[in-house]
Amino acid sequence: MFGTKVKLLLAAVIGSVAFVAGGSGASAAVTSFSVDGNATLQSDGSVLVTGTLTCTAGDTAFVFSEVLQSKGQLIADGSGDSALITCTGSPQAWSVDVTAFIGTYKPGKASSASEGIDETDGTFSPVVNQTLHLKNK
Repeated sequence: MFGTKVKLLLAAVIGSVAFVAGGSGASAAVTSFSVDGNATLQSDGSVLVTGTLTCTAGDTAFVFSEVLQSKGQLIADGSGDSALITCTGSPQAWSVDVTAFIGTYKPGKASSASEGIDETDGTFSPVVNQTLHLKNK
């Protein structure tokens, strides 16, 4: 019986938090986010990941990207952020220069995880997990 009461109390608390958060009136958001399937290997060894972001006009946003490449026993992994983006409400190009903190990126396939984040209201896009094709500049 005690377990049921705890579950009901937990459900009530979660419902209350969801109601308060949902009723805040905030309408700003990242409304679309995409990552290009091709990325460019830069002369310094970093990877330039690109795509588009749409967010509420006047808000400020940025993009976070991580790139992981595994070839046999060799691994390269790194992450980076875009410059701040002043949202226009229309799709805007973004780019992230990802520097490997482990290993060295090579031409070929890599996995990426990228996300658009609206700093103004804390909303974010779903994480886009994608295979990238790394190509020399």
